[in-house]
Amino acid sequence: MLLEMKKYARYNWIPIILDDSLEFIKDILIKQKPKKILEIGAAIGFSAIMMALVDDEIEITTIERDEKRYLEAVKNIKKFQLEDRINLIYKDAFDVNITDSYDLVFIDAAK
Repeated sequence: MLLEMKKYARYNWIPIILDDSLEFIKDILIKQKPKKILEIGAAIGFSAIMMALVDDEIEITTIERDEKRYLEAVKNIKKFQLEDRINLIYKDAFDVNITDSYDLVFIDAAK
């Protein structure tokens, strides 16, 4: 399924986290053990899924403003049965009122 997601992203010109960066993030997750992560820029859900797979206790809130990418992320998160640990918000991050606290913030959006 992960390979399918990578192919979909490449074919549709959707930027997803690079393998080197993913390994770096996974290393941080293993060493620091954050439980609540905020991701800005879900795209198709690849990085959120990869982070959630590192530890069963990780909960992620991820924000995506592009409807097509958001819908693809919803589909992918369901495929991995991670709906209970990945909360996907369809909105521009500038318009989201964050009230929770997070152990890690991962900005994977247009900078």
